[in-house]
Amino acid sequence: MLFLAAAMAQTASWPAFNGVNHDNISTDKGLLKSWPKEGPKLLWKFDKCGKGYASVSVADNMIFTAGDSKGKTLITAFDMNGKVIWQAENGKSWTASYPGARSTPVYSDGMLYQINGSGRLGAFDAKTGEEKWSLNFKGKDVKGSVGGWGYAESVTIDGDNLLCMPGGSIVLCVALNKKTGARIWATESIKDNASYCSGILVNHKGKKMFLTMSAKYAVGIDPKDGKLLWKFEYPTSYDVHATTPVYKDGMVYITSGYGTEDKAIKLNDAGTSAEEAWSETNLDNHHGGVVMLDGYIY
Repeated sequence: MLFLAAAMAQTASWPAFNGVNHDNISTDKGLLKSWPKEGPKLLWKFDKCGKGYASVSVADNMIFTAGDSKGKTLITAFDMNGKVIWQAENGKSWTASYPGARSTPVYSDGMLYQINGSGRLGAFDAKTGEEKWSLNFKGKDVKGSVGGWGYAESVTIDGDNLLCMPGGSIVLCVALNKKTGARIWATESIKDNASYCSGILVNHKGKKMFLTMSAKYAVGIDPKDGKLLWKFEYPTSYDVHATTPVYKDGMVYITSGYGTEDKAIKLNDAGTSAEEAWSETNLDNHHGGVVMLDGYIY
């Protein structure tokens, strides 16, 4: 992990994968307009946080990330000067295809949440690293199922609830009380494997909606009760959907890689049905995300 002077200009808040609103847009000011010729000054680096694909989250003057080390998924918390505050284990390492941690830790109200590659969701005290509760997506109450590259979702926080997608034959998504792990609701009307997508909450015509993607569908779910509002079939090679949907003015944009057409989906005003508005092959984004800025998609 490297931290550069440009990233430390002020204490930022980036509490989740893709940022505060999961849309890859930062409200921070005072960023550099151009890079120094020699590059930004390196402030510190750390090489004992394990291996993997997790990014970082920043909140409450702390930095969090995850990696796999010595057979365990390891979560590390730093202060803003790079000093390790704590490290905690979240189950075993992901050792199958493309070994390494996937999920970026998500911060909310003094707690930190991370899913390891095998589907263990751990909830930790952000100050101390003490585990408060956990859920095994593959356990008998959920029997979750995901593709061959393991669970990669970073959870979504909605008030007192945590939203995530175990997938499988029993539930698609669940809402849990973020403090206790108690189940609030489950989406049971659609059966599909989880893919690798991290969801996003949007406001459609005054109605809050949770957008995410399973192995074969883009879906809209009511975060109040878990009701499936709409689904849109979107097949792709290897059932890979790893990019968070983008919402703007009643349109949902999705893209998945492998040469699959990117698509815009138009929702009806009630948010209960979806139909294709257009498709293109201009973008073929596989991982990470895209950004909607001033009416353009990047």
